[in-house]
Amino acid sequence: MHVIENQSVIPTIQQMARFARLGYGDGAGPLSPNVYWWRDGTWAQVTELQLDGTTSTVANAELRGVIGEIRSHDA
Repeated sequence: MHVIENQSVIPTIQQMARFARLGYGDGAGPLSPNVYWWRDGTWAQVTELQLDGTTSTVANAELRGVIGEIRSHDA
């Protein structure tokens, strides 16, 4: 889990995606290889595992807006 407070969210999402991807194959039970954002009681997918094993970002417009706002505030 990571609270979005500053630009550290960007490398944190990348690290979380790597952890989820690596743990997905090692899990004893159902585990998603993706990262999700929880806000106001709902979940939104942030990353997606590709067939070639790489991870892509699929953040929704609201999350992209939050990250953009943080970037402009920290600049």
